[in-house]
Order: sequence, then structure tokens, then C-alpha cells
Amino acid sequence: MSQELHLDATFLRSDLYTLPNVLQAAGEFDIVYTSYGVIGWLPDLQPWGQIIAHYLKPGGFFYFAEGHPFMWVFDEKSPDFKLGYPYFSREPIRDESSGTYAEKDAHLQHTATYGWNHPLSEIFEALLSAGLRIDFFHEHQFCAWECLPDMEEGEDRLMRFKDLKKRELIPLMFSLKATRKGEVP
Repeated sequence: MSQELHLDATFLRSDLYTLPNVLQAAGEFDIVYTSYGVIGWLPDLQPWGQIIAHYLKPGGFFYFAEGHPFMWVFDEKSPDFKLGYPYFSREPIRDESSGTYAEKDAHLQHTATYGWNHPLSEIFEALLSAGLRIDFFHEHQFCAWECLPDMEEGEDRLMRFKDLKKRELIPLMFSLKATRKGEVP
């Protein structure tokens, strides 16, 4: 990928929990990034926070953009904003939808997937207990994908509710920046 993009960069793909084996001699990084849809696949965020802190240089920063956990409590198939999922449960959420999150109309055999909704407190605790300092936290009225019904794509390619009144009802995404404070606990 780095050659295709003409970047002096190395791209690695790994399961989070085996990342320390993949990056044995990689050292520390200036930036660590977690993108949309990552933590919903993780049952426990403490190892996630520890791995982030472990690979950041002192003074390095972590950037995170994700669907807001409050948005995930709504049944995405209901046009009336019906509650469908718990905010505070540690139990996995089972989904038996056809298609995939990337392609809703994909023709696949019927499969079940499991995910976890992590409240903001759990996200912050995983980062803070790993020795990171939260530099900023922003909540957004837009989403990078069509997360709920009645949304439209803007000129910026982000999705928002068509109804302007709905845009003030719930946060759809959040972003944060955290910095490693020196030695990791």
C-alpha cells in the first residue's frame, strides 16, 4: 500500500491481541490511530488501552474516531428511534442480519455476529488507566456512514439526519486525542 500511495510508511494488519508478537522489534510510534468500528469487536478495552500506550513514544499521541456509544443503543432498523440495545451491558450483542456492515445487500449465508457497546466511561478508563492524558474529546452530529434511518450525505461526504430537528437529538460520532505522559503504568 505504501508504494501505491507513494508514502514512506509501513502498513501492518494484525489482530489487536497478537499485535505485540507482530511488532516485537518495532519500537514506539509518534501516532497511534483507531478508526471507526474497531472497539465494537473487542470484549475488553483494557488490553486495547495498554497496547496503545505501550507503542506510543512519550509525548506521542493517540487519535480515535468512532460511532458514539449512545447512538448504538437505537435499533438501526427502526425509523422511530426505538431503543434496541443496552448502553451499560457487558454482554455481547448478537446480530443476525443479512449482508455485512460494509455492504448491506451482500448475499451471504446466514451468519451471526457479536459486538459490544462500550460506554464512554469504559473508553476513557481504558485510556487513562494505561497512562494516557485526554487532550480533547468532541461529539459530532454527523457520521461517516448511514448509521440510522432518514439520513443524507452532505457535500463533505458525511451523513446527517435530513430533519434538522433530529440533528440535535443524539450524538452520532465522537473523536478524541490522548497523549502519552511519560512512563506507562
